[in-house]
Amino acid sequence: MTARKKRQDEDAVVLTRDEAVFIRRALADCYDVINRAGACGGTVLTALRAAALDAPDVARPLDHVQYDASLAIDHIDFPRLGRRDP
Repeated sequence: MTARKKRQDEDAVVLTRDEAVFIRRALADCYDVINRAGACGGTVLTALRAAALDAPDVARPLDHVQYDASLAIDHIDFPRLGRRDP
């Protein structure tokens, strides 16, 4: 085994189908909650925006969090199989 191949194996994350479905559903639910808050506007959206900025592990604008959830869903739906590092 080459050093490069070994590193790729160590960096790989393998999920079962059920695990991927569970994670995707949680991400989609988060995305949908943010969408619904946006549709409601007012105090609900204001509170959610403030919570996103105040959360220690987030501390980012709400639209960035929603974008990242969408991107993570794409990574689950369209994995890069057999990816090679440049």
